[in-house]
Amino acid sequence: EFIVHSDFSGSRKFLDLGNISEAQFTPKWKQYLNNRKSHLALNWRFDVSASGTNVLAFYSKEDRVFSKMMWVPKAFGKEESKILSLWFNSSLNLLQILIERYPTRGAWLEIFKYIYEEMMVVNPDKISNNQKEKLLEIFEETREVQFPSLWKQLAMNCKRKYFSKKEIEEISKIFDEFKSVLEKDFDPRRRIDEAILSVLEIENKEKILDKLYPGLLKEIAILKRMMS
Repeated sequence: EFIVHSDFSGSRKFLDLGNISEAQFTPKWKQYLNNRKSHLALNWRFDVSASGTNVLAFYSKEDRVFSKMMWVPKAFGKEESKILSLWFNSSLNLLQILIERYPTRGAWLEIFKYIYEEMMVVNPDKISNNQKEKLLEIFEETREVQFPSLWKQLAMNCKRKYFSKKEIEEISKIFDEFKSVLEKDFDPRRRIDEAILSVLEIENKEKILDKLYPGLLKEIAILKRMMS
């Protein structure tokens, strides 16, 4: 991806590709781009049930300009951004988002900047070095993984016993592939969540996640059904 921040030789041909009649490369434009640069970006408007929604936070080794659909906190370095990206991609944070979201239409969620600023997070400055190292290790192990859609990640880690027959049939009407992915296991999702729970010193991690995953999935299914 490239962003044009100043005029250059041949810029007219480049602009013609996008049918752009004129463009002004002003100091304000450069300042805007500079203000958008960050190692961390958070989705602020998205369909939580969509097949293309697989993660909610993004990390970049080099600070870069993210799209307008992202909120870009700028006060964090690389390690802090890695840790925070794990938190914002955790199932605990997904629960928080479903609770705190700005209501729109069904599964379409908006998380405005003021909401993000009031959310609970794992503070990289408040955890021990061992905890920090563990989270960074999980980050490196999962950073290249191709994550399926959020609902699939949850369904793959759900246990069938937490659904009634009626619920399975109803969710299958909403998500066609639900029955085929149920209980298939998606280890990166569980490893991220277990690491976050460990840092928070929460016990009974497996039991908590076994109940959290179906709870989140059922809520997302309800939101998606509201859009039909």
